[in-house]
Amino acid sequence: MSTATPKVTAPISGVPGAGQKEAAEAYLRKHNIPATLQQILTSLLQQRPDDPKKFIIKKLEDAKNAKTRGQSMLVFSRENLIALYKIFDVTAKGHITLEQYKAAMQDIGAVSYNLTPNGHEKDRIGQDDFVDNAFSALLKSPS
Repeated sequence: MSTATPKVTAPISGVPGAGQKEAAEAYLRKHNIPATLQQILTSLLQQRPDDPKKFIIKKLEDAKNAKTRGQSMLVFSRENLIALYKIFDVTAKGHITLEQYKAAMQDIGAVSYNLTPNGHEKDRIGQDDFVDNAFSALLKSPS
């Protein structure tokens, strides 16, 4: 692990509360913090490792390494996405609704995803289409 001290900017000054929330939200969005943490926490809850702190640290290190290589951070494996799909397909029908698809995309922190996946016309999105679209969306997400 690096011992370099990260650059810290001065806190937001001025009248308490005046624009601070908006500035904080803009900062978090600029650095993709909500989506990154959502991906890590979703993965944490799916995998339930014995040492959650070690797991989170590893995922953050993986994200840092991916960014260094100019790649998107992918914390989900194909197996993770299949497991998530099965959570939404609780009755094991072999498909999920468009509403469930959109909820799952939000759960994995997908910022931009296909709003009209195969099967959307009949409200029946299959597992492979979900997984393919999820990977595609996660690769588009900023690191």
